[in-house]
Amino acid sequence: MSRKQIMMAIGTVVLILAIAIIIGSESYFNHQAIMNASDQCYDKGGSPEVVKSFLGMDYSFSCDM
Repeated sequence: MSRKQIMMAIGTVVLILAIAIIIGSESYFNHQAIMNASDQCYDKGGSPEVVKSFLGMDYSFSCDM
């Protein structure tokens, strides 16, 4: 392999890892927000209803009292 091909391969791997980290971080923080909102809903005597999309990238939350 030439030096250029090696650099392209390394760049591709770094890009894929960066995208995975960004997706994982967003999913984690969305999960934390859902858990916090659910706890607050339970504290008020409600029942949380959460609908999440694939990988938790988007969600809908409501607290039924």
